[in-house]
Amino acid sequence: MPRSLPSVTVVVTAYNHERFVVEAVDSALAQSYPAELVDVVVVNDGSADGTRRVLDDRFAGHPRVRLVHQENRGFVGAVNRGLEEVRGELVALLDADDTWPLDRLDRLATVLAERPEVGLVHGDMEIVDEAGGVLHESFFAYSRFDLRTGRVLAPLIAQCFISGGASLWRAEFLDVVHPIPEELIYPDWYIGSRIAERAEIRHVDGSVNQYRMHGANMGLGGSGKKFFADMRHNVRIQRWMLGHLDTSGEPVDGLWTAASAMVSRTERCALELGLRPTEIHAVTGEQRAAAAERAAEARALLDRGRLDDAMRAYVAALALDPFDGGARADLTVAAARRQRLVAAVDERGGVPETREAVVVAFAAELAAAPEMLAAYARVMSDAEPVTLLIAVAPEEADALTPALADAAAAAGLEDGGAADVLLHACATPDELLLAPLCAVYTRAEPPAPLHGLPRVDDAGELSALLPAAA
Repeated sequence: MPRSLPSVTVVVTAYNHERFVVEAVDSALAQSYPAELVDVVVVNDGSADGTRRVLDDRFAGHPRVRLVHQENRGFVGAVNRGLEEVRGELVALLDADDTWPLDRLDRLATVLAERPEVGLVHGDMEIVDEAGGVLHESFFAYSRFDLRTGRVLAPLIAQCFISGGASLWRAEFLDVVHPIPEELIYPDWYIGSRIAERAEIRHVDGSVNQYRMHGANMGLGGSGKKFFADMRHNVRIQRWMLGHLDTSGEPVDGLWTAASAMVSRTERCALELGLRPTEIHAVTGEQRAAAAERAAEARALLDRGRLDDAMRAYVAALALDPFDGGARADLTVAAARRQRLVAAVDERGGVPETREAVVVAFAAELAAAPEMLAAYARVMSDAEPVTLLIAVAPEEADALTPALADAAAAAGLEDGGAADVLLHACATPDELLLAPLCAVYTRAEPPAPLHGLPRVDDAGELSALLPAAA
């Protein structure tokens, strides 16, 4: 264990759980983690049974427990109220019908204490019945989750694999997760995604929560109509996340997967619930108009060969209007096109890392006209957010490289502060579309895949193109 351990506030939410709530709170108080570092807030959300009585009888005046009794505000309202009471450096949520193994906080808090880049850590759950008998040893296996670690926002939007009762997170993120919007009925998904915008997510092996399945659960355990009614909530949350979260740093293929999951699950739950898809998502006229604008932007980007930017714009359009059939079809084709290119390029070692914007030139032309390279060097410097990517056919690389090296040296491109220039072997011009292209620097007609890009034969004109691409 680290020498300096963070303090923890456990937020327990209870609604009509008089049978289970004392056991839940006791499991938090009994943790092997240092007792002086753990305090518990219990929010009784207007229970109509004996929940208030059993809480007051057992915990009123307890030095480590604070009881909050409020009128019924629903699950999200109860969690929001509990988060207002957080005092610790770390936050854990515990449903009043669940319990924790004794080493739960030890195992999760150790990760956060040792890994400052991690904002939330979670683990597996045992699924138990009302009496505590084990029904399933692994929630992860039961749900067939594709667990991810690191920066996982896009995969988390596609599928919520984090459970609130099995997670622990830094209280420094309270200002971005609180208050939880009332329409996002699963706080764990919202909290996980907001933290995933800003930090890494990790998980530990083994169970850190006993999830009690008793027929009144909000998510797990539903089947038939209830399963698809829950799915209806899920797709609405996915749409909200795609439209509101900062996904600019997420891989575009992950966003496409999340958007596709939202669309396909919308259709499936509409079918199973006997609804029209348009009854699942409400789309206003303003949203429809904004979606059309984003789709038009995406088409323009696609025409210019900027696949990644086009796909991001199409995803944004679908978050506004999931029923824009043109945007859906275009996104599917763009994603398939990109996947083919990625597969082809990966076989040859991948695309080089570049700056925010890329200007494409061609090795044979620059070798024959070294003054073009000299002109580029005069107007561009290392301060610009642009890379000159010189494409060369693999079979011509050996023959052209010496002439290009001489031209680069004569232009001063090997000196300190010179523009960023890369020589890139590619079998077909299509592969260049995986780079953030802004222009083609050539005196000839560009190859067909690059026709949509601005063609520039005067290096002095390139600077005007950079702000839009950078």
